[in-house]
Amino acid sequence: MNEFIQRFNQITNGKFNMIKFKSAEYYKGANALKVFFIISNFAINTFDEQAKEEVHSAVSTIFPDINVTVEYLKTHTDAETVKNKIVEYFNSHHQYALKTIPEEAYHIDVQDSSSFVDVVIDMGSALYKMFEVKGEAEKLQDYLNRNFNYEVSVKFNEVKTIISQKQYESAIAPKISKTTFIPVRTESSKTIYPVGQGMNINGYAKYISEINEPATNMIICGKISSFAEKEYTNKRFDSTLPPSDKNPEKLPLFRWTLNDMTGTIDCIVFPSIKSAPQLRVIKNGDEVVCVGSVDRNNFGGLSFKVNSIAYAEIDYSVIKQEKSLPEPKHYVYLKPEPYSEVEQGSLIDCDLTVPSLLRNNDFVVFDLETTSLNTQEAMIIEIAGIKIRNGKIIEIMHSFVNPRMRIPADTTKLTGITDADVAAAPTFDLIAGDFFKFTRGASLVAHNINYDFPILNRLSKESGYIYKNDLYDTLALAQQYFPNAKMYNLGALTKLLDIELVNAHRAAADALATAKLFKIIAAKMDEAKR
Repeated sequence: MNEFIQRFNQITNGKFNMIKFKSAEYYKGANALKVFFIISNFAINTFDEQAKEEVHSAVSTIFPDINVTVEYLKTHTDAETVKNKIVEYFNSHHQYALKTIPEEAYHIDVQDSSSFVDVVIDMGSALYKMFEVKGEAEKLQDYLNRNFNYEVSVKFNEVKTIISQKQYESAIAPKISKTTFIPVRTESSKTIYPVGQGMNINGYAKYISEINEPATNMIICGKISSFAEKEYTNKRFDSTLPPSDKNPEKLPLFRWTLNDMTGTIDCIVFPSIKSAPQLRVIKNGDEVVCVGSVDRNNFGGLSFKVNSIAYAEIDYSVIKQEKSLPEPKHYVYLKPEPYSEVEQGSLIDCDLTVPSLLRNNDFVVFDLETTSLNTQEAMIIEIAGIKIRNGKIIEIMHSFVNPRMRIPADTTKLTGITDADVAAAPTFDLIAGDFFKFTRGASLVAHNINYDFPILNRLSKESGYIYKNDLYDTLALAQQYFPNAKMYNLGALTKLLDIELVNAHRAAADALATAKLFKIIAAKMDEAKR
């Protein structure tokens, strides 16, 4: 790592001291390297496309025979944010430490003028001596330096004062529960997976909205939706032997979306054939606590690999309540247009009964076209929503969106959308209220919603609008109700189910096709109940 930093600084003449190397991920099959730099929220506003191109060029010079991409992780450095990161570290590695370190024990001095953070933590003799032997001050310092653009110094200070658990709870627990964590409680008898391993969690689950990077040994909680089971090929299958539980040709996996009222994340489990039945008890709407690790998915976003899961008692009352702007009284820049199509009669609308999921309910099926696949940075260049009421498509909303940046060539090649197309379009902050109004009282639906929704949610929050809608993912639902499909991308499913998809990779066309797919899945769900 040090050699890479030295070479990078030599090539760039130390020009980019506003960014800090964090980590790199190499994908052997694709011969691709993804390099992550940290940059402050303030600095990123002046870090233009030319600077990004120079950084990319420098990294590519260091690794000339590898396909290089560079991503930037935004950080905000103040005393409260640093403290929350320290608590997160202790929660993952030494939960017992949180029970003995009171609020007033954290002394954090952020020096903006020198980009330096000085951290001193008071602790009792027993904990101090244990941490001194383990070198925990250095480990915490390294952890903070990997998460902030400032240079961080950490020191533990031995004190004789010992506080009780009751004092701890009154001093620090309320502060934690209102900022970064949700109190959760479960019992070993409520364990779902893994088999035979009891869980007795009486601690804190990380806010999903504040998960922004890979991590291990993390606790999250929330309500399950889009639960699905599918199979994948066992790479260790011995074709010379007959398939069996010990030599399976296919292995099960389970995935779902978890929502803790602050955000959502895609969860996945790879159980053995023997333990798979334990996971089949899960159903949409269940409230659970999960223990596992956060990894990057194929879309640049994050997913949660579950190691253990149990039914949970979640104290939602302490969750920070982000106040949303009220929906506008009138549409300003975008207005929904009535939708009428004779073809609807050939789907399910002419049936005597509407599928139970759709009956007396509103859904907005939406799709985005964006500047990149990174959900934390992508900007919207086109948005479309299709409203379904009582099983019938009634309205459509659609617009180009000016992303305030050049559209990458790869995006234009995929979508056909050019800079000229969006030049006169409204920026997202201007239409955020209109789209928010369009979705009131409706559940949100998308194909791979764990890509589209985080982008919509992030940009809407920046405009003051907070989404708390129920979410449905046609990708996960299709995997559950069409298990024999060879592929589950929208193009493959529309061909399989004879749904017209003209002008793919454009928001309006994809949203309309997804809406029709959703209606067919809803009917399939009723069939499965019979």
